[in-house]
Amino acid sequence: MTPAPPRLSTRRAIACCVYVLLTPLACAALVCAAVLVPAPPPALIAIVPACIVCPIIAATELPTAVAFLRSVREGPIARRRLARLRRELQRLPETEHPLGL
Repeated sequence: MTPAPPRLSTRRAIACCVYVLLTPLACAALVCAAVLVPAPPPALIAIVPACIVCPIIAATELPTAVAFLRSVREGPIARRRLARLRRELQRLPETEHPLGL
């Protein structure tokens, strides 16, 4: 998971999620309009790849926004649980692999 940058706010993270949701819808509407209202073939050659690439590029920002929203939602209780789990894991003894790998 990608760590959230420190300057990300809750409002900006939600806006990023909405942007990622609306981008494919806008691209689908653009492709439908280009097909239903006969667009010239050179325009279709430019529109179709753009409508495939734009949602992919928009989705690259999504993991950071979702990670930030999850960290805000979880708060200090989840951080304490995680710290306790890590301490318990540190106390476990190291063992060898059963197959000797």
